[in-house]
Amino acid sequence: MVGETMSSGTREGWAPKRFPEDRAAAEALNDWVAAGNPQFDGEDLDFRGSDLSGGDFSASRFTGANLTGVSAERATFYRADFSSTDLSGADLRGADLVKAEFDETLLRSARFDGADMGSATLYAVDAREGVFRGARLSGTTFLESDLRGADLSFAVLSEAVLQVTISEATVLNGVTGTCFGPVVLELSGSLKQLDGPALQEWFFHHGGTVEVLAARGRKK
Repeated sequence: MVGETMSSGTREGWAPKRFPEDRAAAEALNDWVAAGNPQFDGEDLDFRGSDLSGGDFSASRFTGANLTGVSAERATFYRADFSSTDLSGADLRGADLVKAEFDETLLRSARFDGADMGSATLYAVDAREGVFRGARLSGTTFLESDLRGADLSFAVLSEAVLQVTISEATVLNGVTGTCFGPVVLELSGSLKQLDGPALQEWFFHHGGTVEVLAARGRKK
């Protein structure tokens, strides 16, 4: 019966707190837990309604999947692939997302409070209203991504690439560390590019202490 099988010792008896409402996704997840395989293939499956908190999904594939509103607190997604996945409203607080891939992923209103996103790649993601409070962004790469209205308060940056669009509503209070620009600022209906000292000053005036680094290969 779906939802009753426990895993082998590879994940120390872990099982989802709540299985997906979709039967195909529930059966795939249940079979994976029972087999104890190291990677899970969740491509194109619908995981809505599930609670995957604490699970180890290292190197797993969720490409094209629907994880809208899914709970996955403190889960491990090391090197997981979330390309073209819908994670809108998902709860990944405290998750291990080191080297995860988010290409053309929907992250609207998703929560990454305290998550480790070191060396993760986020290309063309829609993270409007996303919450990254206290997230660790060491070597994290945001390219052509939308962070308008996102909350980056107290996030810790370390040579993070922030080639993103932000707005006055993007929360930067307490953010610290180093990053590369440029950032596109949407302000009063117009767009303005900020980089170097101008971007550094923007952080400062919004409660952050971030050193904006010169792009490698050119002087600041």
